[in-house]
Amino acid sequence: MKQLPVKLRIDGVPRVTCRHPWSQGLVQDIQVNEASTNEETKLEPYDNTIEDNVQNEAGNRNKRKTLINRLLPSAVCPQQSLPLYLFTAAILLLLLWGVLYTLFKDLVAPRGPLFQMLFLFILAYLAGQFTSLCRLPPLLGMLVTGIALRNVGFFHMTGIFVDLVSTLRNTAMVVILIKAGLGLDAGALRRLSLIVVRLAFIPCLAEAATVCLVSHFLLGYSWLWGLLLGFILGAVSPAVVVPSLLTLKEKGYGEDKGISTLVVAASSIDDIAAISGFGIVLSVIFSQGKIVNDI
Repeated sequence: MKQLPVKLRIDGVPRVTCRHPWSQGLVQDIQVNEASTNEETKLEPYDNTIEDNVQNEAGNRNKRKTLINRLLPSAVCPQQSLPLYLFTAAILLLLLWGVLYTLFKDLVAPRGPLFQMLFLFILAYLAGQFTSLCRLPPLLGMLVTGIALRNVGFFHMTGIFVDLVSTLRNTAMVVILIKAGLGLDAGALRRLSLIVVRLAFIPCLAEAATVCLVSHFLLGYSWLWGLLLGFILGAVSPAVVVPSLLTLKEKGYGEDKGISTLVVAASSIDDIAAISGFGIVLSVIFSQGKIVNDI
């Protein structure tokens, strides 16, 4: 028997053409069976709900992983980040307080002097960070914190801790001045030596004389007390000037002209001149002998 020729229509249903009349019924059966098969194999409309749920769950897992990666980028060797830094600082402070409490007991209790100093340090540091976010010097927040705690009666030192606070204050000043000295440029300092001397002494003496005149005529102070007040107000605070200038130096501002070296050196000498003048005037005020000997 010869193979029946097959032709495909556009709808995909095969059409068999044959010359023998007995094959017409066979062709009709083949067409009916294939049409029913195509109807059965038609797919129902696809439901996107399941796929959307799967995608949403995958997105939520990715968000959770992203949050975990931000907080803890690596479980083995964690990188430096703000949450980890705060967590580490809190753990270290708690351990330090626990060790001090086992050694000194009542001195580190919540109303003890060491606890007050530790609390003042932490709160002042946090206030300084907050003020730095507001584009203000961190020292401003620290000063406001100290003034507030002192006036509400929380911070009150007695006994040997008064001397300890004074020692810490002097140590902080020494550290700031050493840091300023290490940041000086020797070449720029030699080139600007005369300008440094003028910038150190002339403003200090001018401020002291101006305050002396104003306090004498407006406040009724004597000349010596007015001059003493002038040297107090004329001193430059390295705690304010030095950190700001070192920050500008790290960013590269004024390096060609030696601006940071000029201001840091002048402010240091200005403090020396103000402290020396204050000591001389104070000794003259409370002297009982000749003024020449006191000077």
